[in-house]
Amino acid sequence: MITMILVYITCESKEQAEDIGRQLLKKRLVGCINIIPGMHSAYLWPPGKNYIEEADEVILLCKTVEKHYVAVEKEVLKLHTYSNPAIFALPITHMSNKYADWLKSELDLQKEQKKSKQSHYQAMWDIIKKPSRTPNKPMGASEEDKIIYGID
Repeated sequence: MITMILVYITCESKEQAEDIGRQLLKKRLVGCINIIPGMHSAYLWPPGKNYIEEADEVILLCKTVEKHYVAVEKEVLKLHTYSNPAIFALPITHMSNKYADWLKSELDLQKEQKKSKQSHYQAMWDIIKKPSRTPNKPMGASEEDKIIYGID
């Protein structure tokens, strides 16, 4: 099953969010981005100190799938100017079927699902076509099954 996620990334500017977002889209690691300017952040920085830093930042939201998270994070870290940007994913528990189908198609996941399904049927066919333990008893799928399940 494909798990959809929303990746949350903080950026120092709208331009940086646009640059990172476009790269993620070009590489088809995400299907859609949203850029939300005007966020004000307060956080403890640098690590181990009790200093409170404040900054105006921009939120970059990316819609993708769980299996792309590591590649998304790697790409963001490569492009980001912060030494420790906030990058994390939230699971999407509900999504309209039409939007989910669109997102999967943009991430080339429907082809992958079909290929996986065909591999499953091929593995089943390989088991079915093994010789029977009783020599005179034929075993295997019918011609109709071969057509239905796309088995050669």
